[in-house]
Amino acid sequence: MRRLPLRSLTAAVALLTLLAGCSSSAPSAGGHGSSSGVTPSTRAGLVGTTGDNHGTRIGPTDPRRAISLSISMATASDAEINRALAAIEDPNSPDYHHYLTPAEYAQRFGPSAAALVTVERSLSDAGFHVTLPSAGGSLLGAQGTVAQAETFFRVQLSDYRTASGETYYAPDAAPRLPEEWKGAALK
Repeated sequence: MRRLPLRSLTAAVALLTLLAGCSSSAPSAGGHGSSSGVTPSTRAGLVGTTGDNHGTRIGPTDPRRAISLSISMATASDAEINRALAAIEDPNSPDYHHYLTPAEYAQRFGPSAAALVTVERSLSDAGFHVTLPSAGGSLLGAQGTVAQAETFFRVQLSDYRTASGETYYAPDAAPRLPEEWKGAALK
């Protein structure tokens, strides 16, 4: 198995986390979301921010619309990861150029199995279809409807239109995570 530098894995996880928070598509011309043809400018998500001030609120998002979520799981501290990176790059370190596989990264820095089970179970219990975590274990996917997401995260999603005519949706408030997720998923 090819080993990737820890810095590359960390950067990839950070990029995926950023993009994953914006993982569902805006409504098509017919008013229903579609996962095909989604571009970054037509993505929206429950990333903890309300509708930005670059668009005009159109109205509530269709509660039947499909939505894909990516939950960013809590991982090791930045200090721990930075120490490991420094050791991998230090010619005097016994870890010099000892790169980690995704499985090794997940074991060393990823969320615990208990944390993954807790988040997965609560999403499943709420009716979401949960997908396997990412290779590093830091992202857990789920698919459901806007209504499920609104109920689960205690938010209202609204559709917005930008000055250029693009549509997106955003929550009216920061999503509230279930209490059992404390320490398991990022806020």
